[in-house]
Parts: sequence; structure tokens; C-alpha cells
Amino acid sequence: MALTPPLPLTFLARYPSFKDASPELVTLLLQEALGAVDETWIEADRQPALLAYAAHLLAVELYGTPTLDTGNGQKMLVTGPLSSAEVGPVKASFSEGAGGGSGGDSAAAGGLATTAYGRRYLELLRRNKPAVLVV
Repeated sequence: MALTPPLPLTFLARYPSFKDASPELVTLLLQEALGAVDETWIEADRQPALLAYAAHLLAVELYGTPTLDTGNGQKMLVTGPLSSAEVGPVKASFSEGAGGGSGGDSAAAGGLATTAYGRRYLELLRRNKPAVLVV
């Protein structure tokens, strides 16, 4: 049985911060999210994963990948929680924790680890498609 995308109203009920996004764009992204979840997933995880993946796509579409200006003309990808900050000539540190590190995804433009929505999708993905050790 093929999956069907959640309704835009369901998406907006779960992620009300996107209330100003066009319904047409939300519908298209929900359809696009179908490629990231399949029938082998735990049934209870399917809709949350579709919603989280679509929210990630929408966040990247509307706001881009989160970056900070390092002050020397370069941009730094923001991938984890803020671990320290200063106000005078603005300094900030981000822990690798939830979003960065060696996974590779956070370094890619629009990588799933760059948004809270993408990290939620990754959490569900790991539960449904765990890594397999081959010896």
C-alpha cells in the first residue's frame, strides 16, 4: 500500500511556525517527503517522519542553511546547540552534539543535521533503519 502525504492542515497543526508558508509549497514538500519514508517504517513513525522531513525542506527553502559570519569574510555552518557566547566583537561556539560532527550531513548545504526538523527526522530514521555492522 502506497503512502499518502499528510494534509497541509496536519503539517501546520504540528509546525505552526510555518503558518505563513503557501499551502501550495507545503503540499509540494509533503509530496517530496514521500521519497524519504517507505512502508517498511514503523507505522507510528511514518507521519511524524514525513512531517519532520517536509519541515526541514521548508526551513531550508525559506531561511537557508543556518550560518554565522566569522568576521573575516567567511561563513561558519551552525550545526549544534550554542555552548558559549560573547557580546563584544560577537563570538559564539556551537557544540557538535546533536547536529555536527563526522556524519557528513551537516556539512552539506541543507543537510538534515542543520535544522531541528532534520535532526528529528534523523532520529526516526535511525530507529527505522538502524546501522548494520558487517564483520
